Amino acid sequence: MSRVRVVIVLVIETALFLLAAEGVYRFWLHGRIMQWDRALNYKVTPSVYVEHDPRYGERFKPDSELWVSYVVDGRLAWGSVISRSNRDGLGGRTTIDEYRRAPVKILVFGDSFTHWNQGGVTWPDLLQDDLRRALRRDVAVLDYARGGYGLLQMLDLAADKATEHRPDLVVIAAIGDDFTRSRWWSKEIRKDGITRWMLSERPDDYSDDRIAIDYMLVHPGATREWSLKRLAAGGGPDPVLAGVNAQFRKIRDEVEAVRRDFHPWALDRSYLVHRLTHGYPFAVPVQTIPRIDFDDFAADAKTRSNLRRLAATGIPLLLVYLPTAQEMAERECLAGRRTRHLMESLERLAGTRFRLVQREYRGKVPAKMDLLPYDAHPSRQGLQLYAGAVTPMVLAGLAARSAAPRPPRDRAAGTALPERSGSRPEPSPPPAPAPQSRTAASGPVPRSGGRPSPLPPAGPARGWRPGRDR
Repeated sequence: MSRVRVVIVLVIETALFLLAAEGVYRFWLHGRIMQWDRALNYKVTPSVYVEHDPRYGERFKPDSELWVSYVVDGRLAWGSVISRSNRDGLGGRTTIDEYRRAPVKILVFGDSFTHWNQGGVTWPDLLQDDLRRALRRDVAVLDYARGGYGLLQMLDLAADKATEHRPDLVVIAAIGDDFTRSRWWSKEIRKDGITRWMLSERPDDYSDDRIAIDYMLVHPGATREWSLKRLAAGGGPDPVLAGVNAQFRKIRDEVEAVRRDFHPWALDRSYLVHRLTHGYPFAVPVQTIPRIDFDDFAADAKTRSNLRRLAATGIPLLLVYLPTAQEMAERECLAGRRTRHLMESLERLAGTRFRLVQREYRGKVPAKMDLLPYDAHPSRQGLQLYAGAVTPMVLAGLAARSAAPRPPRDRAAGTALPERSGSRPEPSPPPAPAPQSRTAASGPVPRSGGRPSPLPPAGPARGWRPGRDR
């Protein structure tokens, strides 16, 4: 057989193989779509919990509560308060006025894992309690976490709030999924007589289903009282649940007509190739939160600027990785290669490493630290674990800041990182009047950032353990 004929045969065989693979994948995908269309699995809340924020995407409505009912196979299966906001619209107990009066000040930024509320508390609330016992003085922790945030928006908010509030420490708490999340905006809209909690890639467009999607179903009848009553009765059908199911079907079908554009006999596209090259088979991804298109945080100019601004404040930055229950059980970070690469790039830019809770925590791991099978977020025991793990990290950060030398006189305070630098300069506080010397039993009180050190001379209270006396 001639060489040309061999090449022709190989080309034909390869083409037939690819066509067969595409056909098998389309057959499988068609079956999956039929399963998705039959499923009635979703979350519903009686009202929208957030307000539109053109700068930060969203903010919590002040003095509000987010009750969520979980529907599985069209039946009510579970319900819980998952977030509560204070009068300042923050997810924790502490208000800004209480923060201003406290001698020790911490800011925490994160996603829903960090504002997640069970039993009336978030893990930053429990962290605050632990720190107060350890330091034997008042400590205020402001919780600026917002559900769905990725690292980009956490740093957007942190750079501004650190400058505004001048804390003793900034904590960024992330889960594995946060590294690939892009910036987004949310807004309450009315469409076809239905209240919608929309999340969009753009701050000015919530009607285009290619870039905007429902964050959670909203139905005024799905109240806490209704949910508890129906759960006590077994979660079966009633007029409210029938209406909620119908609303879910209507919205799902409208969105999927745009986002799940599936034509099994189409010859102008390959769903398999798109799945292999983009991670999803359709032209528009069927997901709630937009994703970044880069593999190194240095590619985002605003992130580089935010980290330079944080470095210029001289305030220590603590990066914390919050594990899922599986990661905690295996004591490993189970993030994929891309996420690990993004994590390393952020560490280079920030000049500090992520502290992995699953590797550093030495306390007892609860038998159940999440809310599965209904939700992967932490249970009350999971919140305690996070607080118990982060507390010694924060104490070490506060101690390091109190012991840090003052910046050299020949260096301007607040020196920023150069545009492409991956290293973090020595912390240098903003100009402040020269403090008068104060003396305690152990000698001069150390000073930090132009005000007294948050650490008392005596150090942590003796006998303290993470999570004790909760």
